[in-house]
Amino acid sequence: MKIAKAFNTTLNTTAYRQFIREIKERIQSAQLKAAVSVNQELLRLYWDLAERIIARQQASAWGDGILKYHCFIKSEGWKISAKK
Repeated sequence: MKIAKAFNTTLNTTAYRQFIREIKERIQSAQLKAAVSVNQELLRLYWDLAERIIARQQASAWGDGILKYHCFIKSEGWKISAKK
């Protein structure tokens, strides 16, 4: 019983609550930085893919046989659907 009471007393101190707040802030900050980093990498990838596709289309007749298809970038990846 004394251990539980001592534990509850420790949890209710201002210093402990501040410590927990700091931990939460650090976790949230790291999560935000990670999300920004991932989004930057995806944008670089999509930009590079578009540049490479355009370069190939301009350099040759590459793509003539695929013009009947539309490519859409969706959150779950590439989706190719036949043009009707």
